[in-house]
Amino acid sequence: DWIAERKAIRAVRSHWEQLAGVASSVGDPRSTVTMVEFMDYQCPACRAARDAVDSLTRQVLVRVAVRHLPFVMLHPRARDAAIASICAEAAGIFPAYHDLLLSSDEWQDSAGPWAAMALAAGAGDTVAFNVCLAGDEPVERLRADSILAELIGVRSVPTFLTHERVLPGLPSNSELIKLAR
Repeated sequence: DWIAERKAIRAVRSHWEQLAGVASSVGDPRSTVTMVEFMDYQCPACRAARDAVDSLTRQVLVRVAVRHLPFVMLHPRARDAAIASICAEAAGIFPAYHDLLLSSDEWQDSAGPWAAMALAAGAGDTVAFNVCLAGDEPVERLRADSILAELIGVRSVPTFLTHERVLPGLPSNSELIKLAR
């Protein structure tokens, strides 16, 4: 409803620096236009949104900051995938790792392929990556993402945000382009 959307937009504006300030992103990192996506790597709609996001980043100079909101009751491996992608951010390989998580289903059935995926994404040091996986930092980041989602009122994934709009659900290419402009 309109009132809930206005409240969400006010929350987005008041937390924008924190929302958009994450290094986990796709698109052009130098762009002055930033959009935020809350997502879950096992969510079918999030995986389907990949095509719209790819199309957007090819057509519009935009940076899409990725925030994690894994629904572990439905997607038991989503939390581990989010933690691995946060470690990929720390290793400087987030875009390639993010793409691997969204394009491959193998990780959903195997126990901990995270370091092998980091190598495939271009990491030179899986020791540091594994230390990150075992650390508290990615868990704290997930907690922070969850708190931000709650403050804004994100109830489903994917949800896309700008200063002006909150777009829940699977967007079309044209909806994302309109949101970014």
